[in-house]
Amino acid sequence: MNGPKKREAYSTADILTFFSKNFVYPKEQQDNFQGSIYISFIVDTDGQLKNIDVDKKYFGGNYSPVELEAIRVFKLMPAWTPGQCNSLTVPVKMKIPIKF
Repeated sequence: MNGPKKREAYSTADILTFFSKNFVYPKEQQDNFQGSIYISFIVDTDGQLKNIDVDKKYFGGNYSPVELEAIRVFKLMPAWTPGQCNSLTVPVKMKIPIKF
């Protein structure tokens, strides 16, 4: 009998490796973007990432092509290990800086 598949716990290095392997620098980005963007999201109780967004957008209220590509890549990520609190599975809000 097969049980549920165990999810992997990811280190920051694992996340950045996945990101760099899947990120394609957008041709639409007019400038040579340098700096950091901050990706925020929630790891839900099933390990899926949801509410993926960019904090402090480069163009104010609008997304830059680089930010849209970063969101696309985070949507590709496999499920994470969900958070635990007092032996209960709980959603966890995360924020990760991505440096260019």
